Amino acid sequence: MIIRAGSPVVVRVAERDRRYAALDFDPTRGGTRDRSAEDGQSSMRLHACPPETKRFTDGKPLGEWTGYPGGLIVERPRCVTFEFLEEGQPTVRRRLGIGRRCRG
Repeated sequence: MIIRAGSPVVVRVAERDRRYAALDFDPTRGGTRDRSAEDGQSSMRLHACPPETKRFTDGKPLGEWTGYPGGLIVERPRCVTFEFLEEGQPTVRRRLGIGRRCRG
């Protein structure tokens, strides 16, 4: 996941999809394939690094984008709705087809 410098953003799985899907951004859990949605996180708050932060790879400024390694836990192919919340902005909702197309 990448986010632009500025206000923190909360990313969450819509409540109706939390039984089947979760975010997987906990580096202490390890990357096994036998996971269920209850092993992940339903939401997380992301803070971008300041643009002048030096990259680990070459020491150049990071720029306006910060990347977060991680993934998703999805128990079967489905459409999952994600919500993005930023202070002072309306909530943005997006459906993502994981292993299948979303209808409508």
